[in-house]
Amino acid sequence: MLGFATVPVINGKGKLIVDVPESQYQIYFLFSIAFASALMLNELLFKPRYSRRASVAQSVQRTFQQERLLLLASIFFVSATAWFIVLLFMTPELFSFSSRSDFVDSKPFLYSFYLISAIFSSVLLVLAKKYRWIVLPAGFVFFDLSLGSREFFALFLFSNVLAFMFNLGDLRLVRKLGYFVLGLFLLYFVLVYKYSYVHLHAGDYYEFFYRFINFEFVRKVFALSESAIVQGNLFLILEHNFSLSLSHLLPGLIFVTPIHRSWVGIELNPLGRKLESQVFGDLDYGIAGNLLGELYAIFGMFSIVILFLYFILFFWFINQLLSSRDIIFRVFGFVFSFYALFYIHRMEFYELAGMFRILVFVCLIPYLVYLFVWSFRKGGG
Repeated sequence: MLGFATVPVINGKGKLIVDVPESQYQIYFLFSIAFASALMLNELLFKPRYSRRASVAQSVQRTFQQERLLLLASIFFVSATAWFIVLLFMTPELFSFSSRSDFVDSKPFLYSFYLISAIFSSVLLVLAKKYRWIVLPAGFVFFDLSLGSREFFALFLFSNVLAFMFNLGDLRLVRKLGYFVLGLFLLYFVLVYKYSYVHLHAGDYYEFFYRFINFEFVRKVFALSESAIVQGNLFLILEHNFSLSLSHLLPGLIFVTPIHRSWVGIELNPLGRKLESQVFGDLDYGIAGNLLGELYAIFGMFSIVILFLYFILFFWFINQLLSSRDIIFRVFGFVFSFYALFYIHRMEFYELAGMFRILVFVCLIPYLVYLFVWSFRKGGG
């Protein structure tokens, strides 16, 4: 966590300052111990069924025939195209926004559907080892990236890298130095891009590319990156002794179900909004959520145990998905693990639950179509 080393905090005047509070170091250390302990216990208790290189190759060839993978990848790509066309009819102004805030405010609920469908398609193509074809679904992801968003670009990289490593079998990064270097470069690009894309939109290509090699600018980007800023929320919770009741998690439970919160009269009041109101009053921008801070505000030091149990549960759940013989469950595991085990520093509980619901919904129709088409082809054969 970048926030463990550098903790930018928003002061009362709305300016960023860099601080390293000792209390936050202690909490981060305990959170890190919980994560490492859960990871080691998971290795001991939940052995995946594809732990050997030879069995991986055989399992892929036996369980996921290339024809099925390509069929499902095609259906997801068609689904992505359909959702994108619907989006263009609903919000044509997405092509003419003047700032990222305008873009965020104008996004409809179903904006992510075409991107998630495209990412599912790309993961299936990786599993089928049709790497050149990935350029087709990747086009949707790069369109979103050009608008200033980075979440789905990160999801695209994360999910496809996991799928690619699955194809390789057991490996050590020290023996694949090129992959390690490529991973560092992509991380560097994602962090710097956020503070550079405005020049790309303005047509100032020189300044856009110059920022990637400007050492002073890059140093500030890493010191004040979004990852570190979001972790500053935990410091605010500690500094102001901020607390939440257990009922704060109730909307998140609703988000797991098909029921919309408005149907049952539940009003959403995220942690970021509560922090903003209590600590700063009114700001011109929002404060992002943070699951670690959210757990600490509810459970205090007991949140260490809660986080440990959370990681144990989701390590097991992801292992079950990745060990499944069903195509869709394994691909779902590649994608959902990004949110459940990696992106939690940037999300609140209701957002994690909401993304789970969206992923299930986006998967459902293409998978039902796949089952129908496959059974029809099988019966016709």
